[in-house]
Amino acid sequence: MSLNIGSEKRTLSYHYQVQPSRFEEIEFYFLPGKYKLSLEFYEDKGKFHKYDV
Repeated sequence: MSLNIGSEKRTLSYHYQVQPSRFEEIEFYFLPGKYKLSLEFYEDKGKFHKYDV
């Protein structure tokens, strides 16, 4: 799991290894501001889902 935050572009990338059925259990809380949220999920070392909010 890695968490990278770019202060200049206010970009946040979140990588988390989790089962698709547990996606609804993950919640994100951010400070006020505009962020680009990118979610990438890996299973068996292969990316199978990516969410851009």
